[in-house]
Amino acid sequence: MKKIITSSNIIVLFLSLCVTALLPLTTYASSVNGRYIKGSGAAIVFEVTVGKPAPASLIVEQSLSQKNKIKEASPQPQKISASGKVKWLVKNIKPGKKQFTIKLASPLQGSVKGVVRYRDPSSGKFLEMNVTP
Repeated sequence: MKKIITSSNIIVLFLSLCVTALLPLTTYASSVNGRYIKGSGAAIVFEVTVGKPAPASLIVEQSLSQKNKIKEASPQPQKISASGKVKWLVKNIKPGKKQFTIKLASPLQGSVKGVVRYRDPSSGKFLEMNVTP
């Protein structure tokens, strides 16, 4: 009868388990990404791409200088604060692309910064992504 368990087999098994355990960490990619399509001028366009599996909801926030006067925002935000923050809560989001637009009374003064927050459906972790043009 041949000996099945050898030191070589144990080493191979150990290395296979290590690689398998680390694989989810090295191949992990966020199911949500954000970018500015237009981050200057009188119209700010922020695009969020949602992959599969999609999170249950997203919080999208854009911060502008208080010097800017917001004429319109689309889709309708949940909140526009006096400090220049525009906040959307998007529920039941589907995979794909979604745009968030802010129209200003005059060209953007200062800078704009975006934040996307969501609970990752794969890991259950609450993630925050900062985006600048």
